[in-house]
Amino acid sequence: MDSEAEKVYVAVGNDSQDGFLTLEWALKKWSSHSISMVILHAPSNTSKDYVYTPMGKLPASYVSDEKLEFFRKIKEGENDKLLSEYKSLCGKVNVEILKIEKYDEPLHKLLVELISGLHITKLVMGLTFMKSSSWKSRGGSGLLYVHRHKPDFCELFMICGGKLVFMREENNEGIVEDEQGVMVVKFKEKGSFRDQWENYEQEMESYFHQLESFNSDGDGSEVENDTLWKMPDMPENMAEELEAHINEEIAVKTDLKKELDTAKEEEDEVSIEVEDKKRKLKSIMELQHELSNKLQLSSLAKSRIEAHLERAVSTRAKMVCEIEELRRQRDVLQRRVDFCMEKDAIGMATRLSDLAFSYREFTAEEIRAATEDFSECLRLKSAGDWTNVYRGRIKQVAVAIKLYISINGLSQEAFQAKVKLLSHIRHPHLLAMFGFCSELKCIVFEYMHNGWLRDALFSLRRGSRSRNLNWHARIRIAAQVSSGLGFLHSAMPRPIVHGNLSASKILLDHNLVAKIHGFRPGWCHNQSDMQADMRAFGNLVLQLLTGRNWAGLVEEAVVMDQTALIHVLDENAGQWPLDLSVELAGIALRCLADTESSMVTVFREIEQVREKADALMACKEFEISSGDGTDMENSCHAPGVFLCPIFQDVMKNPHVAADGFSYELEAIEEWLRTGHDTSPMTNLKLKNKYLAPNHTLRSLIHDWHNKRSIPLT
Repeated sequence: MDSEAEKVYVAVGNDSQDGFLTLEWALKKWSSHSISMVILHAPSNTSKDYVYTPMGKLPASYVSDEKLEFFRKIKEGENDKLLSEYKSLCGKVNVEILKIEKYDEPLHKLLVELISGLHITKLVMGLTFMKSSSWKSRGGSGLLYVHRHKPDFCELFMICGGKLVFMREENNEGIVEDEQGVMVVKFKEKGSFRDQWENYEQEMESYFHQLESFNSDGDGSEVENDTLWKMPDMPENMAEELEAHINEEIAVKTDLKKELDTAKEEEDEVSIEVEDKKRKLKSIMELQHELSNKLQLSSLAKSRIEAHLERAVSTRAKMVCEIEELRRQRDVLQRRVDFCMEKDAIGMATRLSDLAFSYREFTAEEIRAATEDFSECLRLKSAGDWTNVYRGRIKQVAVAIKLYISINGLSQEAFQAKVKLLSHIRHPHLLAMFGFCSELKCIVFEYMHNGWLRDALFSLRRGSRSRNLNWHARIRIAAQVSSGLGFLHSAMPRPIVHGNLSASKILLDHNLVAKIHGFRPGWCHNQSDMQADMRAFGNLVLQLLTGRNWAGLVEEAVVMDQTALIHVLDENAGQWPLDLSVELAGIALRCLADTESSMVTVFREIEQVREKADALMACKEFEISSGDGTDMENSCHAPGVFLCPIFQDVMKNPHVAADGFSYELEAIEEWLRTGHDTSPMTNLKLKNKYLAPNHTLRSLIHDWHNKRSIPLT
C-alpha cells in the first residue's frame, strides 16, 4: 500500500511553530487519502566563517577548532530533534526526511531543480521556509522565483500561519492573499536601491581582494605601497552614501505608510456610508413595491367582497323563507312521528305481551315458517352436534329459536324438564322463554338485538357493527348480571346455579340491557357450586374493567391489589371514575378470593356503585366514552321508527323496500344479496327488489341528532 501511496513533499525550516502548523495543514488536507510524506529540511546555511554559539552568531576565527566543532554538533542535534518532533507529529503516516545539507546556489534555485529532478507533484511550503534557511536569503523574492519557475506538473501549496494562501503577480510584485482575497504579504523586487547595494557589495569585495593580494605580497615594491595609500577613501564614502540612502528610504517609507493608512480609513468610511445608503434605498424601493401590490390586491378583494356580500344578503333572505317553510313542515311531520311512535309502541307491547304472557307450545309448521325452514341465512349460532340457534319472527316479533339436535341432544324427558324449569323462571335479567315445540325439540326465546357481551367487549373484526361499551354501561351490565345471578341463587325451595357463567352467556338487547342465558336446569347441591358462580362473576367484572380476555387474567388479578388494577383499565370505555373503578375492582377480587359473601351481598354493593355512576352521569362530570363508542347507545332512547328492523340501530341512510318498511341501506342490501326474496318484517315475498331513499325520515333523524347535541333555548 505504501509503494502505491502518493508522495507529498513538505518544506519546513527552523521555525518550529510555522513548521508544525504547515505539517498539520498537510495531514488534515490528505487525511482521507493514502499518502506518504517527505519532509524537506534546509538548516541555516550561514557562511563557514561564522558559527552559532549561546552568545549568538560569531566569526569562526573567534572560536577554537574544538569548540567550533562542538557548537556545530549542538546545532545539528537541535535540527535532528526538531525533525524527530516533525516526524512524530505525522503519526501513522509513512514519513521520509530529505535534508539539504550544503548548497552553494541560492535555495530557491536549488528547490526548483529538486522539483524537476525528483518529479515532485505536490509541494507544501511555509512562507518562512526561504527566510529561515539562509541568513542572506531574500525570502519574498525566493518564493516568487519558485512560483514563477516551477514545472507545470508541480502543485504548490503555500501556507501562512497554518492556513492556505495564494500568490498572484501584479506590476512585478508578488501578492499573497488568503482564501477570502485579503492580502497577507506583498513581495517586491527591489529597484535602484537594491541594485546600488549589490554594486557596492561587488566593489567592496573587489577592494577586499586587492587588500588581500597586497598583504600576501610582503616584499612588494615601494611604488605599490605608495599607490595603495594614495587610493581614495572609497569604503568610507560608500558607507556614508549608503547610510544616507537608507535613512532617506526609511523616512519616505514611513510617510507613505501614514498617508496610505489615512487614505484607507477614509476609503473604508466612505464605502461603509455608501453601502448603508444603498441598503436603505433598496429597502425603501422594496417596501414601495410591496405596498403598491397590496393596494391593488386590497382593491380587488374589496370589489369581490362587496359582490359576495350582495349575493349573501339575497341568499339569506331566500334561506329565511325556506327555513320558515321547513319549520312548518317539521312541525307537521313531528306530529305524524309522535302518532306513529305511539301506535308502534302500542302494537309492539301487544305483540310482546301475547308472546311473553301467553306462554304456549308452538307447532312445527309455525317454527319452520318463522325460520324459513331453518334457513342457513338465519342461523345465528351452531354448537356442533348438540344445538343450533336460528333467528325468526312470530307475530311480527323477532325471536331466537334454539333447536336441540335429536341424535346427540337432550332426551325427551330432559327436554320437558328443562322447559318446565324455564317456564317457572321470570326475571328482567334472565333470558325469557316465549314457548317451545315438542315435535322439533326447540325452545323459543326473546331475541337480543345487540348479541353477546363477548362480541361487544372483545370483537376485533374489521367493519363489524359491534361498538365500544362505555364505563357507565359496563357498570350497569355488572349490576344487572349480579341481579339475575342473585335471583337464581335465592330461588326456592333450593338455589339454582348457572355453572357456566361467562361473557358468552350474557346477551344484550337493543337498549343494552343484559340478560343471562345458558344456565343448567339443575339445583344447587353444595356451597362450592355457588362459589364457582361467584368466581366466574368476579372474572366477568375484571373483563368489563380491563376489556381483556386471556387465560392468566384471574391469576394475575389475584396477586394485584385493587389500586394496581386501575392502571390496566380499558381505554375504549372512556374516562373511568377512579373511585368507582377501585370499588368495582375490590368487589371482583373478593369474588375471586373464595369468601363467604353471598351473591345478594355482592348485588347490593354493585348496586351502590351503579347509583354513584348514575349520579355522575346526571351531573355530566365524566365523558361517556371516547371515539365512536357512544354510537351503541344512540338507539337506547331513539324513537322506534328511527331504528333499522335488521340492525336495531339508528339509521343513517334509510331506504324504503317493496314491503313499505324503511331499512338501513347496508342492511337491506346485505339481506337481498344473501338470497332472500321475502320481507324481513312480514316474511311475505317481495314484489320487487327496488329500494327508494326515504328523505323525510332521514331529515327527521338529522333533526333528532341536532336536538341531542345542541340544547334548546
